[in-house]
Amino acid sequence: MTKVASEDYGQLGGEHTSKVIFVNHLSFEVIANGRHVPLTRMEFDLLVYLMRHASRVVPHRELMEQVVRGSHQNDSSLLRVHLTHLRRKLGTKRAIETVRGRGFRFRGDRAEVGSNL
Repeated sequence: MTKVASEDYGQLGGEHTSKVIFVNHLSFEVIANGRHVPLTRMEFDLLVYLMRHASRVVPHRELMEQVVRGSHQNDSSLLRVHLTHLRRKLGTKRAIETVRGRGFRFRGDRAEVGSNL
């Protein structure tokens, strides 16, 4: 996995990076603040989708259609539960911002990864 010294997020081949979060698509690995973070497939897909669209607010409906899909597509509480678990596992609530009435935005530049999981 390649580390990037950058103030923003970027995509390098099969990787997405922010200041504190590194995602390798090929190995499905996530590293936050230097430690491996095990994620479910749904959590991994949510993180990758939000990182790919870090420059904008991703509407709730779009996440449901693009990431959740299938029989659970109409269960909005499912998305909130997975995002809560993802934030907890990453050790920060600030990396994924909730924009009331609009959706969610990846803000890895504001992430402060803590040790209390």
